[in-house]
Amino acid sequence: MEKLITHLKDKTDDLENRSRRSNIRIINVPEQAEDYNVDLQRRRDEFRNVKRTLREMEVEYALIYPAQLRVKHLGSVKFFSTPAEAQRFLKDLPSE
Repeated sequence: MEKLITHLKDKTDDLENRSRRSNIRIINVPEQAEDYNVDLQRRRDEFRNVKRTLREMEVEYALIYPAQLRVKHLGSVKFFSTPAEAQRFLKDLPSE
């Protein structure tokens, strides 16, 4: 039951964020800020230090929706769902 609730919450968050990004207006539902919800923004903000390190190393990256980091390095593309995964990857990169 808990797994179903988590799945439904994630699905609702995804739909809310997609609707905000697409600027869809639903009648009789009050509009809020046209931004990501608090939980999603927090998940995206967690990548801040990793992104700073990638910029300093001049490694190409992008934070893609909803909260996944894409890193291009030496012809390969890697995707990270958490900052910890990305940090482990950065640790293994050779220093230039």
